[in-house]
Amino acid sequence: MTHPQHADAYARAARLYDPLTAPLLDPLRRRLAARAVELGAASAVDLCCGTGRQLTLLHAAGLRVAGADLSPAMLARARRQCPPEVELLLCDATATPWPGGAFALCMVAFALHERPRAVRLGLLTEARRLLAPGGTLLVLDYRPPRGALQRLGHLGAQVFERAAGAEHHAHYRHWLASGGLRPLAREAGLGCELLDSLLLGTAGLYSLAPLPGP
Repeated sequence: MTHPQHADAYARAARLYDPLTAPLLDPLRRRLAARAVELGAASAVDLCCGTGRQLTLLHAAGLRVAGADLSPAMLARARRQCPPEVELLLCDATATPWPGGAFALCMVAFALHERPRAVRLGLLTEARRLLAPGGTLLVLDYRPPRGALQRLGHLGAQVFERAAGAEHHAHYRHWLASGGLRPLAREAGLGCELLDSLLLGTAGLYSLAPLPGP
């Protein structure tokens, strides 16, 4: 969740993160896990895995799973609730030690919007490196509002984003203003397909895969 230039921004929030966000995010996590099963993936890595709730769902679905996060506080929570078979690394999720092509599935869930643009691109670049041939990257994050219902949904999202702090909220606003995931994916050499529109269209679950060469 954090980046080397920052202290552990989640040190104080880690204890309350799941109680406050799980009722909203767990249905989305279950949808992501269902997609992973539909893809037939045998292994998966969650970059910026936070407290590991997504990893527990994927492990329960039979996948070999691993997670990386740079927040000691969040990863400590993950170690308490994840099964021992889940590999958890305290490291920069833009530069993990796993070898290239190590996973059939990579995922980044609600982490891109809260980081500076360079870190967002770094996360997608690392996810692409970790993908095995034919693998898929699943991204779950906010969609820029394009209608009244989506704008209404973002009014609720604003509550959480403002509560996370001024810097976090500024990155969220930049994410929306810059077009969200699609332009970033193109820059990373990834095609982008919307699989599910969630939370009144406020969020989207996307499938990304390397674009074919020239």
